Amino acid sequence: SYLINDADANFNGIIDPLETVKLIVNVHNNSDVQAREVMATLSTSSSDVMIINPIISLPMIEPNTIMQFVFEVQFTGVSSLSQYISMQFNLSISNGLPISNNLLIPYNIANVFNDFESNDGNFISETGWEWGIPAQVGPYSGVKVWATNLSGNYPNLIDYVLITPEYTLESSCILTFHHIYGMENYYDGGNVCISVDNGNNWTVITPLGGYPHNSIVSLNSQPGFTGSINSWQTVQFNLSQYAGQTVRFRFRMTSDSATTGIGWFIDNFELSGVNQKTGYIYGLVTPTSTTPASKALVMANNHFATHPDDNYSYRLYLPFGTYNVTATLLYHQSSSAFNIQITPESPLRQTDFTLIDLPKPVNSDFVVNNETGELLISWEPPYDPVLPIGGYKVYKKFNTGPFELVQTTNITSYTDYLSLNGLYKYYIRALYYNMEGCPSDTIEFIFPYQNVNEPSTPGLITRLKTNYPNPFNPTTTISFDLAEAGKAKLSIYNIKGQLVKVMVEDNFTPGSYNVVWNGKDSRNQNVSSGVYFYRLETKNKVFTQRMMLLK
Repeated sequence: SYLINDADANFNGIIDPLETVKLIVNVHNNSDVQAREVMATLSTSSSDVMIINPIISLPMIEPNTIMQFVFEVQFTGVSSLSQYISMQFNLSISNGLPISNNLLIPYNIANVFNDFESNDGNFISETGWEWGIPAQVGPYSGVKVWATNLSGNYPNLIDYVLITPEYTLESSCILTFHHIYGMENYYDGGNVCISVDNGNNWTVITPLGGYPHNSIVSLNSQPGFTGSINSWQTVQFNLSQYAGQTVRFRFRMTSDSATTGIGWFIDNFELSGVNQKTGYIYGLVTPTSTTPASKALVMANNHFATHPDDNYSYRLYLPFGTYNVTATLLYHQSSSAFNIQITPESPLRQTDFTLIDLPKPVNSDFVVNNETGELLISWEPPYDPVLPIGGYKVYKKFNTGPFELVQTTNITSYTDYLSLNGLYKYYIRALYYNMEGCPSDTIEFIFPYQNVNEPSTPGLITRLKTNYPNPFNPTTTISFDLAEAGKAKLSIYNIKGQLVKVMVEDNFTPGSYNVVWNGKDSRNQNVSSGVYFYRLETKNKVFTQRMMLLK
């Protein structure tokens, strides 16, 4: 579908001569996956039109979203006044089939008109009605119509309902359409109703000249069309009494349990005296993080959606109605506004959204014992979160398998026991009001674990070995080799980089050395559980390893 918005020009809902308008093409991704690498183009052969931005690209369209592509169209000539100008809309995606639609754009036409050729007019078939090419009759124009059935006869005991979009009527409004039908006379029939409360209640409206029958059995004795006509007829309804109101129309056909017929066919639907303005919701979308606002999505409850620009501004174009609108951004708390009314009196509404960052846990680290298979992962809370943290979730992946949730915890560590050799990956996400935040940096290693700082070949070379046991309580042995004589220093640091204790500092001859740490600092006080680093400093090299004290 498409919308026309001339709020930046005359704002009367009509494309006036030489006016520049916004043509909004709404593209529905009705699948359950993202449409990726999206490119939309708009073109026309009309010499009266200049498309200022004929190409629009998006990285994706989210599932079950109706994304708006907003083209700026300048009408530069007058030879096509009061005509429908053909424009070609094409859309391609990298992971699906292309879309191609011919749009008929009304140039200086005050009426709403649809011949149902390029689209279904946004009519809603609640039951039965079908849009397409009929087999029983030739259409009034083109090849497509709305029909109770596109082939054969309608069934017994039907109650088929077709609902139009909403229209805001002005004075001297006339509804006109063409129809042909074949129904069991007196028993089966159809009529047209109007609703001024979005379909909650319906009132039968009478065409000029009246209905063929005043009491049809299957319509609960309501008046309506019944019997058969052999050629297309024009039907008109005077709607002056509904001026200033927003309405829907309902085409309803019913049948009894006996004889049937070819059904009811409708073509060339037209409304004069209609307020064709479209409004929009606009404002700012402000993430509290450094993430660009253009990555956010603003979507109404009718699934119409748009992205803000890099300056945080957005416009979401909408027909008249009442909407709930939500702004979302990955790893941010969403923000919603409710009951926003777009009306002829107030077609433009400002609504701003703030999207609160859900930051990731930091300084994730791990220690693994190759002999026991025990793995200890630790992390620190996110920096400066706005929302309170309600816990953490730990995710694990083995080899080519998927990431799976393995732990929900309130502490900043996780213990696993590895029994299979292979590639392991882990990440952690904080919980904010049961929302998961941004994932931590991924921890990745091959088990059995070989520290990149530890040479894999034996021999008397200067190196710092993995302490044992690790994790430990209360003592652990730190081993190192020195290939050359000289001064060496072995020190313990906490995770903040603060010196805990100098274990040894002396001149050494070449050889292998073992030092036992008892978990105490330089003041002989027991240190707390956590990650510690031990560092060997020699004349030419510095080595660092991690270890974990558990109590």
